[in-house]
Amino acid sequence: MIQVSVVIPTYNRAGLLVRCLESLAKQRVSNKEYEVIVVDDGSIDGTQHVVEGFRKRMHLRYIKHARNRGIPSARNSGIRHARGNYIAFAADDYELPGNYVQCIITLFAKHSDVHVIKFNLMCRKNASRYEQLQHRYWEYHILAAYHLALQQPELLRIKNTKKQHTHIKPFFSSRIEAGVCAFRKNIFTSVGYFREDLQRGEDAEFTIRLAHAGYPLFFYPYVHVKRRYSRSLFSSFLLAYRAGRWRYRIKLHHHRFPLLITSGLLKTLDRFLNVIVTPLRMAARESLFLPRIYVFLVILVIKVGGFLGEVEGLFQYIARRILRK
Repeated sequence: MIQVSVVIPTYNRAGLLVRCLESLAKQRVSNKEYEVIVVDDGSIDGTQHVVEGFRKRMHLRYIKHARNRGIPSARNSGIRHARGNYIAFAADDYELPGNYVQCIITLFAKHSDVHVIKFNLMCRKNASRYEQLQHRYWEYHILAAYHLALQQPELLRIKNTKKQHTHIKPFFSSRIEAGVCAFRKNIFTSVGYFREDLQRGEDAEFTIRLAHAGYPLFFYPYVHVKRRYSRSLFSSFLLAYRAGRWRYRIKLHHHRFPLLITSGLLKTLDRFLNVIVTPLRMAARESLFLPRIYVFLVILVIKVGGFLGEVEGLFQYIARRILRK
């Protein structure tokens, strides 16, 4: 019987999808226990051909959107077609370890009160120096929590929920990355699906609803999902910019969600200074002068992208509020 449904949204990235499906074909459990659902969000490359090449190696289902509708819509399509009791999301540029499906089954069976499990995101092998730096930037915000997590024998509760689990220390994070998470299927009936009016930040918005509903989030650091990061600084800047720009839409649904000056002057100053402080702190970890300059400039560009996007989003948010009045 199928227990786990792995949903993979993809759009015009057939070359990356091959590696992801290859890793899922090598799971150390019977292929009767899991299915893979590839949601093609309107691709015009060879995505369907890639999927057909893996059909004999696992339970594989292919869903094609007539047009590109975005990651939230693709995830929701996967949820609606999932047959497993547990739903896991994977990005098309991820490589999953051989024990990925088995760990999902085991952890949910062992912990009946757990509904969401977040796994560890790692940099892929033979990654470029720039990709490694991006991963370090991602780790920077949760490094202390990871050190804490590795001291735990089992799951680590993520601090952002009303329900308390006193025997488990909190993992300090305000959001989830759905692509490295597994969920009990019934949670989507209770909390709802991902908001399709959000092209970025849908994970953060979903986390807010989970917290309001009292569902605790847990982190399991021993499953390492390998990720392929952006290869150019320009693409990283654009990603950060778009993520910042979409934050105002979350604010429209959740008024307490932080957004620059709407959260107070001190918070605004802190967010502005963080654009400079974070690159300085990361650069300070380098032992040589030139690597320090490189790290500082790269992280600064990414931080500026996110800040500029959020400023644009802020003006849109204010305009929407004024028009409503």
